[in-house]
Amino acid sequence: MNRLVTSLVLRDKGAFNLARRYSILEHKTKGSSYMIHLDIYARRDPQLAPYLFREIDIEYKRKCRKVIFLFWLVTLTLVIALQTRLQGETLHYMHSYACRIRAEHASKDEDNIQRRKAFVCLMNVIKDAFNRDQKWTKADEAKAFKCLEK
Repeated sequence: MNRLVTSLVLRDKGAFNLARRYSILEHKTKGSSYMIHLDIYARRDPQLAPYLFREIDIEYKRKCRKVIFLFWLVTLTLVIALQTRLQGETLHYMHSYACRIRAEHASKDEDNIQRRKAFVCLMNVIKDAFNRDQKWTKADEAKAFKCLEK
């Protein structure tokens, strides 16, 4: 019998809480503006004070959860904005660095091409002199200097 009474009381208490949760005076997410006055009622009637203060406590915890959620949301937004800015700066500096490296490689390649052209021209002068009579003349020397000046 005692178990039956306990289960009925718990069931009724749960139904009472559920009904109170979705009543007109409260809203599930926004909190109730009527809860502000509960401490005044609690001062008038000391027997109701624990129940009323419990309701105030629930409202306070709800508002604290909202504040904490907003705090974390703002923190996350700021961190993402900072991270995006840092990545943008990194991208900018990496782009300018890549442009300079590309220009340096292009100038090295151009220098190598010029050196190879001069070397090929000099080798052609030497080959012509060797094929002609295997002697080095002043004209060959002038051609060689002309190839090196280019």
